[in-house]
Amino acid sequence: PHVLIVFLEGMRADSIGGSLAGREITPFLARLAREGASSAHAYANSPYTARARGQFIGGRLAPYPGQSTIVDDFHANGYEVAWFSAQDESFGARESSMLGLERVDVERLPRNRIRPGNSAGVHATYANAAANVDRAIGILVDELRARIGSGELAVIVTSDHGEALFEDGVLGHGLALD
Repeated sequence: PHVLIVFLEGMRADSIGGSLAGREITPFLARLAREGASSAHAYANSPYTARARGQFIGGRLAPYPGQSTIVDDFHANGYEVAWFSAQDESFGARESSMLGLERVDVERLPRNRIRPGNSAGVHATYANAAANVDRAIGILVDELRARIGSGELAVIVTSDHGEALFEDGVLGHGLALD
């Protein structure tokens, strides 16, 4: 089969099937989980993106140079492998101006409003980002299905770790593995 692996950065498990203000946050990913297989018992080995991604791709807690990875396994079985990634808006003003941030559904929080007393606003901003990722994955899968026609497609979605949204007083990731 054709295989699409979507490796999300910082996606909280409770976003899948969650809702905010009466709207489902990730309807496409929730549908994939319902129609396929999913596990509520998958845990990140590290709160750091590179280490968690390395474990998924390389199968070891700590990646090492020259190790065999899932990419090698796919190549060995005749697959064409592609990799693409995206960066967030913090990587430069020029790039940020091209992201269309003025079109977001939830007002962007100013830095001084990202605090424990506004955890609901922080969560809403996070949920909006998750909803946009969900929509983009749906478009990607639809485009891939259009290209492969009736060919079999396996879609695997996972994440490196979640984001803390002021649970236990922590914001972000890389600080604790809860």
